[in-house]
Amino acid sequence: MEGNLKSIRVQFEANKFKQVITQPDQTIGELKSLLLARLSELIKGQTFDAQSFLLADEDEFAFSDSDIVSSLINQNDLVKIIVNQTVLQQQQEQNNQNAQNIQKQTDTTNQDQVNQEQQGQLNQVELQYKEEDPAEAIVVIYDVSGSMKSGFFNDPLISRIGAVNAFFSAFADKTLAYEYNHIVQLYWFDDRIEKKCDFTKDMNHFIKLVDDANPRGSTRLYDALMEGINSLLLIKKKYPNIILRLIAMTDGEDNQSKYKPEEVAKQIVMNRITLDSFVVSKESFGLKTITHASGGRCYCPQDLAVGMKLFEIETILSVRARDLPNSNNLPLQNVEINLDILRDKPFDTEGIQVTHQAQISKQAGDVSDIIKKYQKVISQPPQNNQQQPQSSSASTTAQQNQISHSSGCMKRLIRELEFFPQQPETYKVKVFPEQDDITNWKVLMIGPEGSSYHQGVYMLYINFPQSYPFKPPSVKFITPIYHCNVNSQGRICIDILKDNWSPALTMAAVFNSISELMLHPNPIDALESNIAAEMNHEYDLYKQKCLQHVANNANKPMELLMEEIFGKQVDTSSEVYIKTKVQLTNWIQNNKLPCQKEQNH
Repeated sequence: MEGNLKSIRVQFEANKFKQVITQPDQTIGELKSLLLARLSELIKGQTFDAQSFLLADEDEFAFSDSDIVSSLINQNDLVKIIVNQTVLQQQQEQNNQNAQNIQKQTDTTNQDQVNQEQQGQLNQVELQYKEEDPAEAIVVIYDVSGSMKSGFFNDPLISRIGAVNAFFSAFADKTLAYEYNHIVQLYWFDDRIEKKCDFTKDMNHFIKLVDDANPRGSTRLYDALMEGINSLLLIKKKYPNIILRLIAMTDGEDNQSKYKPEEVAKQIVMNRITLDSFVVSKESFGLKTITHASGGRCYCPQDLAVGMKLFEIETILSVRARDLPNSNNLPLQNVEINLDILRDKPFDTEGIQVTHQAQISKQAGDVSDIIKKYQKVISQPPQNNQQQPQSSSASTTAQQNQISHSSGCMKRLIRELEFFPQQPETYKVKVFPEQDDITNWKVLMIGPEGSSYHQGVYMLYINFPQSYPFKPPSVKFITPIYHCNVNSQGRICIDILKDNWSPALTMAAVFNSISELMLHPNPIDALESNIAAEMNHEYDLYKQKCLQHVANNANKPMELLMEEIFGKQVDTSSEVYIKTKVQLTNWIQNNKLPCQKEQNH
């Protein structure tokens, strides 16, 4: 009997589990109660009211509670638990009504306190379940024209469309693995332009959309780009702050479009859209010039492995990862486009290098001082903006930042920070919160004993979302590290920061996991495939490169290290600076091992 049972995949935000269906004749409502009970076991400390949630398919179309489970499992193996927006809105309206009733019964002074407490509770609930607006909207323009049947450069076994299919899959796989908050849309084009899916976050579904692509017809590349532009402008109305991006996967040989390259380029530039192109033919001058005019990258890999490797680069997967300066989000006016001056610009071969200067330039502070400051701030109710005196003091800035974050997040971060000053000098982590924003930390970490990194001092940058600890922090290496599980932009591949995150986990546990990853790299789940292959097949060479990389990047002079912590404008004669410099010097000297004690990791 058990062999006939079917299991489904269940997803709630970042939490995923499988559930065996033992009673296919039960209702969706009964199954929902069972899944929510299971979810409560996985997420300790949270309860889930059945009325506040719905079960939905992978495109988030909700099922009726009265439907029978067997009708669900016949068509879906993925079930999503989503927030019932109607109930949430009713709760908000009820809370608002309660607040109005209380206001009639209490004096103004008491009412302010009651409102703040109620609003704080409501904000906490909303932060747990509210989905953030997507960060990037990406339209992929996929060439299925007849010329895509041709061979892929000098490889007789691969067609152009075969290569593009591989690139498309690599893009979708890596986007899924990095858990970007992106929405994607796909267009096929030949002499027709066909929308294969509307904007979706479901990369599992997105990956399958090109499986039945069959080259045919002529090529309307520029017209397809214009269709993509129009789609992006529509989604921009829904999400005004979203980053707009086009990705073209094609041989670039347009032969039937009504639009000219200059017209397409002008619309892209005017609307601040970034176009990146992956072409499988050198005859793509028009597309290359449009791409470069947009500030994007145009790649023409002539080897399949080289092309696949491109999609390990985070700045290729995400425009936001390029760390570009903030600019006005409004459309440009009176744009003049001259593509001829870009005609001789070569194809790109690498991703955009990220320097992390924006993070390094921010001034950090002493942990104990930051704790005292924010304890004072959080103990005081936020002032009305009209009542706040004008001040440039750090405490005023901290209070303004506190307004934009939940008090639960703030209190949790203070408790987290209180742990670190109590640790002995042998603890290989030092934490420096930003002076004016406790949700951003600079962290120094000494490589663990027995690893290839123990002679290095590494800076990490941590950003905590407003929904922390219900959502994990973002953790990146600022100091470059030669490691198969850390990409060139500093992103770390570690489960504790993704699917295995729990509100019960602490930052000390996160640092322990990172230290363990430095001690035991995992080439099976690599972000940098070249380093993983080197580690598996040429270990001595890998070891040599790793040690040289540590010497070149993770042994900065103390003055430079202090500048990266406190910023260039710091007063080097201040008591905090002098005290911290002495403490760090002693800490580094006492925790680094002599080279001869190095072990084989």
